Parts: sequence; structure tokens; C-alpha cells
Amino acid sequence: MTSHSGQSSREELQARRRALASAARIEKNRLAHGPGIVEALSHATLDELSLTDFHAGMKPPFCLQWPPKIENAPGLLAAYVNKQRAIQVAICIQATLQQTGGLLGIHGNEYLGFADVKAVNTPGLVVACEAAIDSVIFFPHDFHGAIVFDCYEGLPGNTPFSVLIQGLQLEELLAHCL
Repeated sequence: MTSHSGQSSREELQARRRALASAARIEKNRLAHGPGIVEALSHATLDELSLTDFHAGMKPPFCLQWPPKIENAPGLLAAYVNKQRAIQVAICIQATLQQTGGLLGIHGNEYLGFADVKAVNTPGLVVACEAAIDSVIFFPHDFHGAIVFDCYEGLPGNTPFSVLIQGLQLEELLAHCL
């Protein structure tokens, strides 16, 4: 018969092993895929970025609502647009927000995390999401919200981009851009 403390110790050991395995998997993915993603994200900033600028495990300052179908996302949305339209939206955002800093990363990427950048070149977010073939997310420091540029190559035609803005203050300020 196993004592309660023996079972508790075994459960704690198993939990520690799972945490170590998860940390090893995250580090392996970070080293394998991180440099390419950092290179893609470098298009969106005036800063020199390196893998060490990104902090895995950093919690985003805003909880983005990302439903399975982007067209059901709350906030301001331009879904399935071409690159020219995505760049037009980005230029409008840039003109409105100016060069603002914030957290930059890939939405839902646990092994890369976010970099705190001094200034984002918003049209560069379009280039970054296209290079990463993923959802680039930016949390501007001066606003409670998020700006996402997404590129999804699986769409037929020439409309692989989507732009999503969430956060009441950002939505009100940038409504004219979408």
C-alpha cells in the first residue's frame, strides 16, 4: 500500500519532469525556428532585433479574442484582403499613431515570446507577416489593445491578408483606417 506522502512525492516528481520536458521543447523550437521568425519581424521595427530580445513566457498586456474563423473576430477587421489593401490600412495606422513602441511578436507563439521595441514601422508589419506566413501582433505601449496583421497562404486568389484591431481606445482611434 502506497502512503499519501509517497503518492504526493511521485506526482510532484512527474510534474517536475513534465515541466522540464516542456521547457526543453520550447528551447529546442526557439533555437530551431526563432532566428527565421526574428528576421521576419525585423521588417516591422527600426530596432536591430535578435533572438535574445524576445522573452518567452512573457504575458501579453491585452487578451486578444481570436476565433476559429477570423471573420467572426470582434473589433475592427479587414478580412481576406490583398497586400495593397493591407499596406493602405497600415499606412493609415502609422499616420494616426505615429512611431510608437510596444511589444512585438507572433500571436500564439509560446517559444518566441515578445520583444519590447522602441518604434514599430506599421507597414513593415505587413511585410513581417508575409515573411513569417503567420499572425504578427503588436501591443502599442500607449494603448490597451492589439494590432494584428495576418498572412495565410492557403487562400485562393490574391487575398491572404487580414488586419485585426482590438481594444476600445485603438478601435475608436483607428476606425477610419478600416
